[in-house]
Amino acid sequence: MRWPLALIVTLTVLHGLLYLSIFPPFLAPDESAHFEAIRLMGQEKKWPTAEVYATTPMHPEMVATFDKHRIWQLVNLYSPTQSLGVTTNLFIDYYPTQVAAGVVKANSYLMLYHVTLAPLSAATASLDLTTQVYLLRFVSVLFTAATVIIVWLATRAIFPAQPGLAIAGVSFVMFWPMHTHVGASVTVDAMAELLASAFFCFWSKRGLMGFR
Repeated sequence: MRWPLALIVTLTVLHGLLYLSIFPPFLAPDESAHFEAIRLMGQEKKWPTAEVYATTPMHPEMVATFDKHRIWQLVNLYSPTQSLGVTTNLFIDYYPTQVAAGVVKANSYLMLYHVTLAPLSAATASLDLTTQVYLLRFVSVLFTAATVIIVWLATRAIFPAQPGLAIAGVSFVMFWPMHTHVGASVTVDAMAELLASAFFCFWSKRGLMGFR
């Protein structure tokens, strides 16, 4: 049963790459906020605290990228640089003015995801903003593919005589549109899902060993 898993993982990556490429930068839940936190850590070497956001300029291409892809209009909002007269170059002024979630602060989030991706952000600092976003998104796609593998292993361990359930389980994970969209964006969800799946798989196997 290895070839079905290999095929499904390959399709998961290809499916994620499709979503990654067709959605413009920052058209995902709080993607720009997570990106900026990662950038502060990787490129500015600063911990994303309120004080840092209040003094550190955001990525110089951020506003232009929002305007180019009409992100505010697509989410039924308007650019604060136009409608609210925001003139600073601070992300904390540009983003939270109309988005309830606000910036990603170190005292409000477990920063494991951001710490993990900070080295990649540092390594790609010379690239344009859109390319940086797509590369960070690709890491989320890999996390999602790893989750698919874990779901397969867990289902096969729990139902060894019913391989069709494993195929059904990973297919659900792979083909659910919103799951794919979030799993191909710069957000904590893909890593959180991977860790939760690994935890479930570990204890499922431990439990099965206890029953046998």
